[in-house]
Amino acid sequence: MRSLLIRHTFLVLIALFALPGCQTTTGYYKGALAEPDTVITLQEAGSVKQHWQDIYVSIDSHFQLRDGELAVEGVFDFSQHPKLMTSRVYDFKLKLFLLDDQNRVLDYFDIYRALGGELNRQDRFSGVFPAPASTVAVSFGYEGFFVDHGESGETAIRLPRRSL
Repeated sequence: MRSLLIRHTFLVLIALFALPGCQTTTGYYKGALAEPDTVITLQEAGSVKQHWQDIYVSIDSHFQLRDGELAVEGVFDFSQHPKLMTSRVYDFKLKLFLLDDQNRVLDYFDIYRALGGELNRQDRFSGVFPAPASTVAVSFGYEGFFVDHGESGETAIRLPRRSL
């Protein structure tokens, strides 16, 4: 009986400490400022096709904003830099940031993740996300880690800037 009480108390304490941690990280980028060269302007009830590329990623995407939802689909590919300088991806997360007219993050979502594997790949992604009424643009961002044959690595991060 005492063992059951201790186990129950332990689980309650873990839940109490874990829940606030989850709540504080879910809004981490809200209010952050997206870099102008990453911003894609949307049109209400229309669709936008876009190609976006930087040193690490190449993305062909299609967006449709309608009735408070943003539908996105696209094709993800790694750019030449990681293909030439590293041998494989260890972990890579692509994020979609919903922006207001000041390029501030209203909300964001993980839309693609590569866990291990080759860099010569093209992967599709898609999703439908709730969009705040003031959403007028989107931006891609990412964080990832690549490794070479010697197991040394390279970190890649491109995310909106948080206010200090």
